[in-house]
Amino acid sequence: MYVMNIYICLETIIQNPKIISKIKELYEGGNTITIACTLNFREKNSVKDIERMLYPLKNYYHTISFLKPEYDMIIDQKSESIQYGLN
Repeated sequence: MYVMNIYICLETIIQNPKIISKIKELYEGGNTITIACTLNFREKNSVKDIERMLYPLKNYYHTISFLKPEYDMIIDQKSESIQYGLN
């Protein structure tokens, strides 16, 4: 089994809440999950708001990033990967 580093945009999760179950499945499969907040998203939302948004993913991600580093998979609103598992 290939374990991946997966970067997921928090804004994408908010816009597509059905993806939460897929994120949990990927986490339980041993993948490293990083939730990302872009500068633009952080400027529009308070820290408390972001914490509330993360609550449905409690214990199903490894870290929160404020950068876009290289990953095996990036899931954001511009990605076709968002369709994976949402049907």
